[in-house]
Amino acid sequence: MAIHLLYFHANRGQENDMERWWFNSMLFKKGKFECWCGLNKPLDSLG
Repeated sequence: MAIHLLYFHANRGQENDMERWWFNSMLFKKGKFECWCGLNKPLDSLG
């Protein structure tokens, strides 16, 4: 999440909003996916 915030603030002044939106959405999906996998791993080991 820190990478996402740093990228957003570093590029806030740029005009290329579409590219920034795409990059942010990819980071967001990747972060959600990793978080979901991280939550599932302990549950699998307990079962």
